[in-house]
Amino acid sequence: MTPAEREAYLKEWDETEKTDTARKNGLIEKLIARGNKRTEDQLAQEAKEREAVRARAVVGAGSGAGASLAGESTANDTMIR
Repeated sequence: MTPAEREAYLKEWDETEKTDTARKNGLIEKLIARGNKRTEDQLAQEAKEREAVRARAVVGAGSGAGASLAGESTANDTMIR
C-alpha cells in the first residue's frame, strides 16, 4: 500500500468510525481486487507461453526437428521387444 493509499484509508476509517457507517472499498476489498488482478495477469501470461510452446511444436514437427504432440514415441514409452 502506498503512503497516499494508506493516508486515504486511515482518513476513511476515521470518518466511518465517527458516523458508524460501513466502509466502501475497505482494505479487504482492495486486497482481493489486487490479488484478482495479479491472477488475471498471471493467467494471461501463462496462456501466451502455452501458445508459444504449441507454435514451436507445430513448426518443429513440420521440419522433422523433434517429436510432435501428435503421438510420436518418446524415450519414456519405448518397449523392449
